Amino acid sequence: MIGALISLISIIIMVTFFKSYAGVPLKKADYYEVTSYVKNMKIAMNSHSSQKENQAEDNIVYLAKASKFSASTIALTKTAKKSSNLQTKKTSYTKFSTDLVQKLTDNPDEQKILIHQIKSHAKLD
Repeated sequence: MIGALISLISIIIMVTFFKSYAGVPLKKADYYEVTSYVKNMKIAMNSHSSQKENQAEDNIVYLAKASKFSASTIALTKTAKKSSNLQTKKTSYTKFSTDLVQKLTDNPDEQKILIHQIKSHAKLD
């Protein structure tokens, strides 16, 4: 009975406070942060409208600052924003994604999964 109660409480906590991205459990706030970055990177990389692209790039820079990333990580987002070269943007966003994932989890296996999924969803590969 106590085991079942502990299991039920555990499930309630997981559902209430965590969401899964690529099978990796993240705090809900982190999950929404990742999905926002991915959505904006995808728009920035694939938009044919410079207005949409500029807005997405502004969002990424703003979110990186608000999330208190290091100056070098924020610089990656600014480099991508300033560049008209698609490969430069891709490289900057890939490095930024790596920094983002390292902030979210210390587990190397989870980091690989998250980086792969972010790159795939944001069309960085």
